[in-house]
Amino acid sequence: MREKRILDLFQIKTRFLRSAHLERDFHDPQAFSGYVVTDFAQSCLERVAKGLKPKSSQRAWRMTGDYGSGKSSFALLLAHWFAGNESSFPPQIRKMVDFHRFGVQKPRFVPVLVTCSKQALGTSILKSLHQTVSEIYGRGKKSKLAADLEHILSGKKEPSDNQVLDA
Repeated sequence: MREKRILDLFQIKTRFLRSAHLERDFHDPQAFSGYVVTDFAQSCLERVAKGLKPKSSQRAWRMTGDYGSGKSSFALLLAHWFAGNESSFPPQIRKMVDFHRFGVQKPRFVPVLVTCSKQALGTSILKSLHQTVSEIYGRGKKSKLAADLEHILSGKKEPSDNQVLDA
């Protein structure tokens, strides 16, 4: 008789075998398959929603957690939520993230998905902004913003904070 291995004792759903990746998973309709809105995620949504209220001073947040605790999945949820894509959420998530529950109007933002790498943060932000602008205005004449971003990114120096904020 074969000895049991630890692997034989568990059946892990494929949803939990890989980490979330913002750019890759934003367009994946299965990205929220098996996602659970935890109490912590719910409290984070409430804090972010309070920041959407007029004259709110709650405009900056920090979310920390151990590796694998769901930070990137939550960021993916937030990106879809702010973009107005919550109708594509599974029903159990949709009722948890209803803007009416939080007493705020539904925003319509364009998500700029930034995953940092071994480069300056400003460069990562500008590259992601360029990618987003190129997707939105991909057909026809290049937008002025896309051209400006290409000019900044083609420079020999890292973009300044002012260039990033201006873009």
